[in-house]
Amino acid sequence: MVRLPVARDAADRYLHQQSTRPLTLGCGLADSPTGLLAWLVEKYRAWSDCGGNLSSRFSDDFHLAQASLYWFTHTISASFRPSYEYAQRLTRRVERVNVPTALMEPFAA
Repeated sequence: MVRLPVARDAADRYLHQQSTRPLTLGCGLADSPTGLLAWLVEKYRAWSDCGGNLSSRFSDDFHLAQASLYWFTHTISASFRPSYEYAQRLTRRVERVNVPTALMEPFAA
């Protein structure tokens, strides 16, 4: 009998789910805006330094905007692809991308 490694914590299980079954997760989240919002809120709570109180770091509008971006563009499933492709050795790990940014200063008359 082959012994499989046991996930050490919730983060390992999350990565495992995304890297092995991204479509299952994506379809479930794409079918329910409430489920999608709950998933995103749970991730922000776990990954931020909010001490369990999301309101101390993020506004409700921020969370609704994040969920809306995924919901209305139907891209939650696509957001899992890099984890899957890297785990399947289909692509290299995505490194930090430095995006050039410019700001326009309004012209004062």
